[in-house]
Amino acid sequence: MTHKLITSAIALFLASALPAAACTVVHELSFRMEGTDYSIEMNGVLLVRDEGGNGGRPLMTYLIPGENTVTVTQHDPNGTAEVQIMKGCEGSFDREGPFDTATLEGESTATLTFTSESDMKLAPSRAVAEGQEGLMEAVKALQAAVKAKDLETVMALHAPLNTDVINSGIPAESIPQFYGFLAEVDTVDLESDLQVTEALDGRVFVVTTADGKPPIAAYAAADGLAWRTGAHWGKVDGKWGVLSPYQ
Repeated sequence: MTHKLITSAIALFLASALPAAACTVVHELSFRMEGTDYSIEMNGVLLVRDEGGNGGRPLMTYLIPGENTVTVTQHDPNGTAEVQIMKGCEGSFDREGPFDTATLEGESTATLTFTSESDMKLAPSRAVAEGQEGLMEAVKALQAAVKAKDLETVMALHAPLNTDVINSGIPAESIPQFYGFLAEVDTVDLESDLQVTEALDGRVFVVTTADGKPPIAAYAAADGLAWRTGAHWGKVDGKWGVLSPYQ
């Protein structure tokens, strides 16, 4: 990745939301990519579209019991990618595998699979399928709040994600610091030409531009921070909210 994401901290805290056990199995997509444009989907949910790099990402938030699919697409005609599914105990750097692997050359797509029996109750599992009514209004409200640096509204529209962070053991009073960097933001990109993709039986909605840009990208140049959000939505407790970071 070419930018540092403030939401990476939130993603790390979510890993601790896994139920305690001698070994709670975590699956991970390990990747080595050369190119300027790739995307990753899990069970039909676009996790991210970004530039190439090397690393790994936990496959937790959009898990379903049984077989899960991870689709990696290389959009760069000159790009290459090596991807594989690994697994290990949560909290450990040791990984076993690969359990599935693929190599991509140029513009191509590969689908990898793994089986999980996780009983995590993260935000997407609490979302209900009630259609799209009111979704775009919520997206626009979040864009306006980020532009105005309205911290209270920004946090309220991230309520499902915040609940996951609190359930992972982070004190509720610490939540504002995750969003406090908005005070230092000097550039905000707000996308208007957005499309909506439905996933996971209508419980999850992905809102991006046709080329995978999220509705909001905020930058604090002095700190080298970027925050991309507003892509993953669901209706939890009767209200629209952001379910996960876009990274």
